[in-house]
Amino acid sequence: MPLTRAFAEADSPFELSSAEVVWTGLVAVLALGAVAVVLTAVVLLLRSSRGGRESAGKSTEDRLAEIDELAERGRITEAEREKARARILGSL
Repeated sequence: MPLTRAFAEADSPFELSSAEVVWTGLVAVLALGAVAVVLTAVVLLLRSSRGGRESAGKSTEDRLAEIDELAERGRITEAEREKARARILGSL
């Protein structure tokens, strides 16, 4: 008898029914989804806190000048410039 067949016919404590396999897969997918949500939240929190520190201590005029300079150098589009200026002025 081939070795693989012997393993297939042996009683194993690791045998799972198809329903157990489905539930195990579902739990694994949900766990991975929860990890993805947590990691996304951490990244968003880090980005928002970093953005706050970069502009902390700068005057409104300095922040607007920085945005204008980025636009002049072509680093941001005119639409991005206007949006950033509106955000800065809206925070006053």
